[in-house]
Amino acid sequence: MNHLGYSYIENFEDINKLKSELEEIPENIQKYIKEEEKLDNNNDQINSSLENINKSDKKLKFVKKHNSKEQQKQMIDDYHSIVMQQKFILALGGITLLSLIILNSQI
Repeated sequence: MNHLGYSYIENFEDINKLKSELEEIPENIQKYIKEEEKLDNNNDQINSSLENINKSDKKLKFVKKHNSKEQQKQMIDDYHSIVMQQKFILALGGITLLSLIILNSQI
């Protein structure tokens, strides 16, 4: 193996460049380890955020279940209100049309 390593180094024209690259390897390893630690910390933060979201979502579902009857009652009341408003507008339009017809026949 020593012979192969020697021939590998011998083929390079600039041995100083190879030496500088070899000296940078421990620094690169340390950078890689630091980046990996940052990723682990980010994973922990993301997981805790997801747990918080799941907890709040469960609370919202719990609140929705308890308010669903009230919401259904409110929707029914709103629907009846809208229908009554539309009927009133139709009746008012009919009275207006009838009064215009009577006014036109009188003139």
